[in-house]
Amino acid sequence: MPLKKKPPIAVSMGEPGGINIEIISQCVKKKLPNFFLISDPKWVEKCLKELNLEIKINILDDIETCIKGYLNILPIKYRVKYGFKKSYEENIPAIIESLDLAVKLARQKKVSGIVTLPILKKTLIINGIHYPGHTEYLGKKSNKKPLMIMLNKTLKVATLTTHIPIRLVPNKITKSNLEKTIKVYIKSLNRDFGLKDPKLAISALNPHNGEDGKIGNEEIKIITPVIKKLKKQGNKIYGPK
Repeated sequence: MPLKKKPPIAVSMGEPGGINIEIISQCVKKKLPNFFLISDPKWVEKCLKELNLEIKINILDDIETCIKGYLNILPIKYRVKYGFKKSYEENIPAIIESLDLAVKLARQKKVSGIVTLPILKKTLIINGIHYPGHTEYLGKKSNKKPLMIMLNKTLKVATLTTHIPIRLVPNKITKSNLEKTIKVYIKSLNRDFGLKDPKLAISALNPHNGEDGKIGNEEIKIITPVIKKLKKQGNKIYGPK
């Protein structure tokens, strides 16, 4: 029986006035998994011409008809106002439509994942609610606790908080929030990265691990008790030291 073809990756268009077309063009030239950009084809064509990039475009009716070596584009209904280094308020509906369509396709399991091109943080204001980044917006759309993971070939780092001021970070460090975040992280390491028995190192909040409470007591009152609890449940989890 032949192997089932893996679905393509959906790429949301991000901020039209930024470097996104340059980024996506570099991806076309490299041997990457099949992907398609959700955007306004006319705008993409203008950008490619302005940048003198000789990239072939394939406009999709069906996401299963992606062509390797082409910039595959799934059209959106909103037109994008053209202009580099400028952010136009008129483009916000197109940016949101692109992102929402990517989320919809992912929830329908028609794509293997989503890649989000950079946006301006002021863009994600929907129904009067401001989302400080893709992480929070995707969490809201999926009705799940979002988790930001930064990684390279040897290390994966998850964050307890995301786009908030430093002065507000201590308020987010609670036992329930920390435990829930660590469990989500472990589940992701199991499912998404194939790590069945991962080792986790938890960092301190305060300098020198709080110096036995002299510089802060979050390590003593919150972080260490959560680590001990999760260790008893069989997790390989260490810190803070």
